[in-house]
Amino acid sequence: AIGSHPVYNQQLDCFSFGHLALYLCLQEYPSPCELSAETIKLVGRQVKGITHGVQIVKRKEWFERLGYDHPLYQVIAMCLQEKPHERWEMDKVRTEMNKLSSKP
Repeated sequence: AIGSHPVYNQQLDCFSFGHLALYLCLQEYPSPCELSAETIKLVGRQVKGITHGVQIVKRKEWFERLGYDHPLYQVIAMCLQEKPHERWEMDKVRTEMNKLSSKP
């Protein structure tokens, strides 16, 4: 979304919501440049800034910490799909969130 020709659409909203929900569930502040030793090892080199590959690895670590049985796992996972056209529409996200909020 950032650059000389930014692309902003509903898929970016969905992606942003997914990150926000993930950070809230993990109860931590966003820190994209903070890399664990394991992440650096998996990427195979020390990096100075965040790269696309590192972000994907970090996302996998976050999902493992969240737990695959977390009630919001599917919603967050669908919001954070790598390919924008595979992400849920925000109406679908809202529908799924409403279902979760109505469960006892």
